[in-house]
Amino acid sequence: MLETLELTSGQVRAVFDALSMVTAPHSPLHPFASERAEPVAAPGGIWREAFEILADPLLEVRLLEGTPEGVLPRLYYRGNDPRSPLVRVDGVDQGVRLTAGYDSEAVTGDLAGMLWAGSGPEGVDYRASLSPAGLAAWAACLDHLRAQLCVSLLHRAPGMDLTLSLEELDHNLAVGLEAGDGRWMVTLLNFLAPNGLLAADAAERGARELERLGLLRPSSGGWLPSGEMLFMGASLQPVLPAAACVLTRFGRDKAEVNYSVALTGAGRYLWTLGFEERGGGDVEITLASCSGGELADWMKRQVSDAPGRRAGSGEASGSRCVSCGAELKPGAAFCSSCGHQVEEAHKQGKCISCGAALKPDAAFCSRCGAKQG
Repeated sequence: MLETLELTSGQVRAVFDALSMVTAPHSPLHPFASERAEPVAAPGGIWREAFEILADPLLEVRLLEGTPEGVLPRLYYRGNDPRSPLVRVDGVDQGVRLTAGYDSEAVTGDLAGMLWAGSGPEGVDYRASLSPAGLAAWAACLDHLRAQLCVSLLHRAPGMDLTLSLEELDHNLAVGLEAGDGRWMVTLLNFLAPNGLLAADAAERGARELERLGLLRPSSGGWLPSGEMLFMGASLQPVLPAAACVLTRFGRDKAEVNYSVALTGAGRYLWTLGFEERGGGDVEITLASCSGGELADWMKRQVSDAPGRRAGSGEASGSRCVSCGAELKPGAAFCSSCGHQVEEAHKQGKCISCGAALKPDAAFCSRCGAKQG
């Protein structure tokens, strides 16, 4: 069951002070905590756990809903324990709204709701790798096909000119990058894909790439779309709803990012774009078809199976006092906040990092991997 709590910026600061919490640089509550605290009761139960998660989250799930006007974000955070609930964070006037109690099913349901994709047709099987230039040309091609369809309908003329000239691709790409109407593919991907990925001068290089992939074929005056490209154009009419899913796993020195975009079109076909950074700043993009069930299964795995931080692996250990929850300094024998003896927790059969019960004579915690004693 979901529970909601709204706090002002001053109350956020007061909660951190009351719980003696030291927030990590990537804490989503940093922008909402003012310098001056305001009176508020110290949270307990589910809210204490929620603030512990938000002080130093392991996983951020960022769902970006594409709309004609832009992007609507939804942010969820999970702690070190894969079994812990997720907390949603929404900015409100002069403060923040927290919603606790999410699990992987609930987050997946939010994504499916964005895409109207509880289930979709089976039998479509397509997968290809694209460069950013190839993606830009692909989007410009789809916009051209859609524009031709609109002209055909407007003039009640069944035939369409499917020839894609370089000038038309350049035009569709330039207009799409400058416009703010997310009902067109170039603009939509400019909203949802990683910032700055689509370039206005990428049409020719991208079209050559699509030609090598068999999505375009040379023709007098430019290119003609293949059957696969025509199917994509038909199945992605309209281009909305669409969503981006950005999963960030935080470490001490770096953050691992898994960035993908899901597009829903006619017939509830789903297309996904996965973005993976390569050496030298290059990005490889995987275009694939999938069903609603496949997308849901992938989302659940990402949220629930992300491993916790391991002590000694170069990532933050997340050590906290098992008595008051305050962050412990490396090697500390006592908690600087409440004076609780750190080693005592180990003697009592609890992890000195996360407080989980330990097996007899355990050298490492089976939940978070922290070394004991």
